Amino acid sequence: MDNDRAGGIALIASSLVPLASVVFHPTAHDFDAAGQLASSSARMLVVHGGMLAALPLALFGGLALVRRARAGSRLGEIALFTYALAGAAGLVAAGVSLAVPAIARPMLEADDAARPGYRLLFAYSGALIQAFARIFVVASWLAIALWSAAALRGGSLPRALGIYGIAAAVVSCVLLLASLLRLDAHGFGVVLLLQGAWFIPTGAVLCRSAPPRAGATSS
Repeated sequence: MDNDRAGGIALIASSLVPLASVVFHPTAHDFDAAGQLASSSARMLVVHGGMLAALPLALFGGLALVRRARAGSRLGEIALFTYALAGAAGLVAAGVSLAVPAIARPMLEADDAARPGYRLLFAYSGALIQAFARIFVVASWLAIALWSAAALRGGSLPRALGIYGIAAAVVSCVLLLASLLRLDAHGFGVVLLLQGAWFIPTGAVLCRSAPPRAGATSS
């Protein structure tokens, strides 16, 4: 299997795995409901395990994009480092999320005097997750915009994909920064769906396309 095909498969998987798992994401109310802690904890593990698995796949696919970028290679390299930053933020957000069940259990079992302290810690964890999730969303969209710009310069992807990547990145970031896009389970699912609309066709292009010949640009 050549690098392009492997990178394309990685890009497709990096979108499908989170999309398949995010539908199981529990809400804060699920952890507060009697008898729901065990199932909510298991769902949290599935969802964020999928998110963590997708991060290295997207980076590997991004490396394949950089190799194909040609004229836009510098932009592609910057995009790859930007997505690595997004991955670091996503790693923190997912890691804190995996600790939520450990906070929720004693919160539910605590007496009335101790419960407010656990609720404060629970709320702080949620705020931390949201902060790093916002960094992940903005940085990952910036990476997609840069990859798209590189593709438009170098012709390594269809022009429509490049235009969509830039337009969707701008609109999504504006909505997020204007607080019109909430990163709850549904809002984050919308982000993943919109990004998947770029990653999946891009991965398909990499799977179908033969890598450019070494001497093609000099002839």
